[in-house]
Amino acid sequence: MKTIFTLLAILLSFYGYSQTFPNKEWTVNPNTSDIGWDPIKMKHFNDFIVDSTKVTGLMIIQKGEIVYQYGNLEQLSRVASCRKSILSMLFGKYVEDGTIKLNETIGDLKIDDIGGILPIEKKATVQDLLSARSAVFKNTNITVPNANLPQRGSHEPGSYWLYNNWDFDTYGTIFELKTKKNIYDEVESQLAIPINFQDWNRGAQHKVANPSSNSPMYHMWLSTRDFARIGYLMLNRGNWNGKQLISKYWVDEMLKERTNYKEVNDHVDYFKGSQLDIGYGYSWWLVQNTEDYRFKNAFFAAGSWGNGIVVYPNIDTVLAFVTCELYERINSSDIRQKIRYKAADIFNPEWDKQYVTTNNNAAITLTEIQKKEYLGRYQLAKRPPVTIKNTVQGIFVELPNGRNQELIPIKGDKFILKDQYIAGNIPKTIQFVRDEKGNVNELVLLVDANKELKFKKIL
Repeated sequence: MKTIFTLLAILLSFYGYSQTFPNKEWTVNPNTSDIGWDPIKMKHFNDFIVDSTKVTGLMIIQKGEIVYQYGNLEQLSRVASCRKSILSMLFGKYVEDGTIKLNETIGDLKIDDIGGILPIEKKATVQDLLSARSAVFKNTNITVPNANLPQRGSHEPGSYWLYNNWDFDTYGTIFELKTKKNIYDEVESQLAIPINFQDWNRGAQHKVANPSSNSPMYHMWLSTRDFARIGYLMLNRGNWNGKQLISKYWVDEMLKERTNYKEVNDHVDYFKGSQLDIGYGYSWWLVQNTEDYRFKNAFFAAGSWGNGIVVYPNIDTVLAFVTCELYERINSSDIRQKIRYKAADIFNPEWDKQYVTTNNNAAITLTEIQKKEYLGRYQLAKRPPVTIKNTVQGIFVELPNGRNQELIPIKGDKFILKDQYIAGNIPKTIQFVRDEKGNVNELVLLVDANKELKFKKIL
């Protein structure tokens, strides 16, 4: 029976009085329904990930423990544009000690590129680059048509937001220019070692030359479970088990609104019409304009194919998911947004008040002869059949995927699925139907008040 949540318990959950940090391995919480995760929605989420996405690894972490995991969590994968958010984290140390000056311009830094930089563009600052507001509309995204870019020199730096790889790759070049450090060595020293990456491989990291720019792409290869550690560090505002690895000041600066969701929607179609409105900070996406407490103050890193780190501070939760590029499978932007939404939507501390359990239904007793009348295979149209079988534990329906669900006889030829939680007080029932001779020839599954499925007996 699920533990009843008091207001105090919810507040303690939200504000971190029992924070756990992983050591070499993540801990799995075996009782997720007891801490507010709806088991019905969890199943639906799992079905969605398996049936509707190409995701190869996914974890949901709450208060430092795994509440859901799927796929290969150890496999290294190129995490696409999530690299930009990770590099933004590494800037903090050097901004605060004065090594990198955010108000320094690319003109000051003598940044040049193939085809040249216009005089107006040279006024773009490091801060503009981190915010995707440089107004250097030079196309280095091979898959983005030039028609989607404003004309070069048409806007002042800082005045126009555009998600364009030129900004991100250029601030990678500036990071190494100013710090005299390699980006991957900094990932290792600032993140991989102190937060105990499980699968870090320095040798797997390498830059990729861009034929249209002097600045290479600093791609990163990470595992799902190490992705989750980065998200958990961000959830804790740069603190890892008592040690401040990234200052709270810099975390707050990264997550400060630099571009409102309205401007984002005006300039890209990516988030239009989705469940969440999204703004932009220093290379982190910001959830905005929501009244749902689970999504308030949420933020995320996003990469093509289907890679992401999502942090939901109000529910102390991190989502990490990866889609390995080796399989050449892509999740659409709509699917990626649904993953971000559906993961947090599972959490509801009062989920059990919305469901009624069937466990207490009074069962009737059937003789062995009566049980045999129902046994056999039943088919809906041309779909794979289901099987009704009798075991020492009782009567079960076996689904095509091999899963078994016990049936409880409650009245006449009517049965109920055992141990289900049902919304709206309408349980899923099975009604067997007899022909004129009294033989069972049909199975009717009541899905809800307005829908039923009829299966014909075939054996």
